[in-house]
Amino acid sequence: MATRRNKTVHSLPGRIRLRVPGLRGDPVLAEAIASHFAGSPGISAARVNVHTGTVLVEYSPQYWDEPGVILSVEETRKGRFSGPEQETDRGVREAVRTSSAPREHRMLEPGRRGGDRHGERKRRSGWERRLADEERAGRERAPEGVKAPETGLPERLDLRGVLTSPSVTRRSLKTVFTGFALGTLLLKRQVIGRSPLAGSEAVADGATVVGLIAAYPLFLWGLKHPQQAKRLPYDAIINALSFTLLVLQESVGGLLLTLLVHLSKLSMGIDQAKARQIIRQVGILPQKSWLIAAGGEVPVPTGSLAAGDLIAVHQGETVPVDGRVVGGEADVGESQLTGIPRPVWKGPEYPVLAGSELLQGNLRIRVERTGRSTRIRAMIRSAARRKGLADREYRERMDRMVLFSLLLAGGILLLTRDTKRTLAVLFSGAPAAAGLALPTAAGVAVGRALDRGIYVRDEKHLLAAADINALVLDKTGTLTDEKAEIREITVIGREYTKAGIIRLAAAAERRADHPVARALRAQAVILRAAPMPEPEKSEEISGFGVKARFKDEEVLIGNFRFMEREKVELAEVEAKARRHQHLGLDPVFIAVNGQVRALLGVHEEISPQSAQLITALRAGGIRKIVLVTRDTREAAKRAASELGITEYHGELTPEDKAAVVRSLKGEGFKVAVAGDGLDDALAMAEAELGIAVGCMGVDSAAKVAGIVIPQREPQRVAEAIYLGQRLKERINQNLSIAFGLNVVGLGLGAAGVLTIVGASILGNIGIIAVIANTYGKTWLEEAFGGAGEVRHVSSAWVDS
Repeated sequence: MATRRNKTVHSLPGRIRLRVPGLRGDPVLAEAIASHFAGSPGISAARVNVHTGTVLVEYSPQYWDEPGVILSVEETRKGRFSGPEQETDRGVREAVRTSSAPREHRMLEPGRRGGDRHGERKRRSGWERRLADEERAGRERAPEGVKAPETGLPERLDLRGVLTSPSVTRRSLKTVFTGFALGTLLLKRQVIGRSPLAGSEAVADGATVVGLIAAYPLFLWGLKHPQQAKRLPYDAIINALSFTLLVLQESVGGLLLTLLVHLSKLSMGIDQAKARQIIRQVGILPQKSWLIAAGGEVPVPTGSLAAGDLIAVHQGETVPVDGRVVGGEADVGESQLTGIPRPVWKGPEYPVLAGSELLQGNLRIRVERTGRSTRIRAMIRSAARRKGLADREYRERMDRMVLFSLLLAGGILLLTRDTKRTLAVLFSGAPAAAGLALPTAAGVAVGRALDRGIYVRDEKHLLAAADINALVLDKTGTLTDEKAEIREITVIGREYTKAGIIRLAAAAERRADHPVARALRAQAVILRAAPMPEPEKSEEISGFGVKARFKDEEVLIGNFRFMEREKVELAEVEAKARRHQHLGLDPVFIAVNGQVRALLGVHEEISPQSAQLITALRAGGIRKIVLVTRDTREAAKRAASELGITEYHGELTPEDKAAVVRSLKGEGFKVAVAGDGLDDALAMAEAELGIAVGCMGVDSAAKVAGIVIPQREPQRVAEAIYLGQRLKERINQNLSIAFGLNVVGLGLGAAGVLTIVGASILGNIGIIAVIANTYGKTWLEEAFGGAGEVRHVSSAWVDS
């Protein structure tokens, strides 16, 4: 029989329509294809039409190509059918060989399904029609120009949004104005030469006024800063120096110093704005909300919500708005907002804040504030204006130099009454070059990390990475592939068939986004177990499993500890579960109404990149590596043995993981935590640094982590830590250069050898030396190993 293949109906860059054999009239296959693409990074739309048997996929060429899309559809079709007629043909095999597109990001978003054409709607079940109607209602409600909400890595960076952000705009205007004034002055001197009006006091006074206006924002900020820090910072000395130069009509020197400070702040501001924009998109607030409307819950963009709307938030989801509870009850995690690590109970009339997590339970919330008006947005804006504590060490060193130069200048003035010598000492000791040591190096490091797919909230997190000597690694999702595979299904009793129990379990996990939940939904499609019913109530109990209630059935899905906690008898299947463990499978139990009805053997592959990560970490000076997981101790032991990790902990709750971090800190370690889910958030809050890996959903660790790696690339953890180490080394080098020249200048100025002009020249030499040392490529190439391979990073560590 002739091989049937997908046929390309039409193709444009970023858009392809395929005719899929067997799709016409088959809503189960349609659901499988729609679920495959739902939530995938780089996929903006995937429309399936059962009536015509076609699939329209809109994708980002940055992440997908045509062979990759064709292959993904073919793989889904193969999972749905069996037999020689549906085997992959030679063309698809070639696509497998040549495609580099990411094909494993398969996150099912509730409510997202295939096409909703009129002809297709007639063929669907009531459940499927209801989903399509809800989705269409959500699209109709969304304001014009609002795209369908998605989670995950953004398709492209909104550069216009970065450059037009208020902080970057202000810094750009200051830099442009100062640069224009300085450039005009230098051009005039080079082209026209000395003007006949050069000796005019009016012209000199005018130049001074221009310089003072250009430096005014710096002066104003410097006057406010001591009130915030309650100390005399180096910025005040920079301001005083610039002011003095301009008053003395040394316009070139004053403007040059002002321009360099502006450029430094602008460079770092742009890089941090980029990183924060992406971090916000991968995990700060959900882009989709469940609006309660006539007929049920409707998925709508969060940006379309207004005060007074009624929304539903389910267990495991993030509250998207500030509001007040009108129905339901839940345990809510507000640690990132209030600092309280324990969950807080919320019921009717209780206020809830955007960014808090529903750990258990479900809520109906009346919207009060949205978007920039929410408390979490205000916190983000406030945090962007505050200086982190990580640079305190460097600022204290600069303050000591400032204090020394002030005391020396005061002593010289008292002894000699020579104001010129005193000013020369002050100029020589000014920390202009030292002030650029941290922001320039940090700005370059943050920007380069951004290019590598490592998003840093601000420089203090990279500086914290430099001191890390212990790393706690979450196994599931961080070290494993994001895909789980159900290799064995054992049905207990005769009440359910294999398809029936999988259908029930997949429905219970309908809103979840972890590997086992996705594996259950995929298995339901393979067994033709769809459509799945809607649970009346569903909650994920972090570290244990899922509890869901249907009309006449209460379903429990989880591990040994969950079944013991719920008092489910496991004697009948315990031996089989132990067998699964010995075979390298994780046992997952399905219980209905208190009786175990099925046992699943789930396999999660350790990512090949994880072994490279462990090798690189050890070569980089990480003294202790600890593996933690909510899976069984046997699963933890297998993974640790495979990776060569000696310390591991299994069956941990989020509180247990946090306790492991506290124990390590008690032993004197500086601890970082790398994980992907909200169950790692408590541990990250306890650690010096949190690194979120593979955070594609709203229930991710990206909200509490200082460094975010959206793609599932664990080797980037080693790169981030090593970059922090190299950054600290470079800052210390910059400070040594700057302070060395300061000491030389102080000595020469005190001896009367160095004039004010000479001190200014020496200061500019220091600034140029610091900038040249910062922008040298060697340290960045060492940090990322040239091509970025972990083996190169490891060798760089060994050589250092």
